[in-house]
Amino acid sequence: MVVIFWKKNKINSSLKKVFSKIKEEFSQHLDSINQNTDEINANYEYIMELEAKIEKLDEKISELQLEVSHLKGESKKEAKIYPKISLTNREKEVFILLYSSEELTFLQIARKLSLTKQLVERYISNLILKGVPIMKSYRENEAYLSLDPHFKMQQAKENLVGIDSSVLKDIFG
Repeated sequence: MVVIFWKKNKINSSLKKVFSKIKEEFSQHLDSINQNTDEINANYEYIMELEAKIEKLDEKISELQLEVSHLKGESKKEAKIYPKISLTNREKEVFILLYSSEELTFLQIARKLSLTKQLVERYISNLILKGVPIMKSYRENEAYLSLDPHFKMQQAKENLVGIDSSVLKDIFG
């Protein structure tokens, strides 16, 4: 009986040591993961700041180009004719909000569609890549989005992005 008790204590002691070592290793891994996560978040915030600065610079360059062409006496370009654009249903929902508003922020769009701000940013990027001319202006370090008025007018006449009643029902009930 004493031998069994002694073996049981020895096994318990061994198990405690092993589990203690495993717990310590997991704790070290968790610390490493947390450090990596913090670094990734810091890099993401830095990239977002750079992106905002680049967009501001792009906007300023566009303004300067417009001023230079005005000073040179160049006439305004003809209004661009936009082709048909194929969008996903979610992209259409984001588009409709932009179309029906003067200006919206990423966060305002996210709240209205019950999406995250990051998803809305991705959808806006997709819209731009697909050829939807979205204009950005900045006030108090916040980006405000709107559609190019010429595109908006052409959309009203020709339904370039293929808005149908099913998408409208999803947004407006």
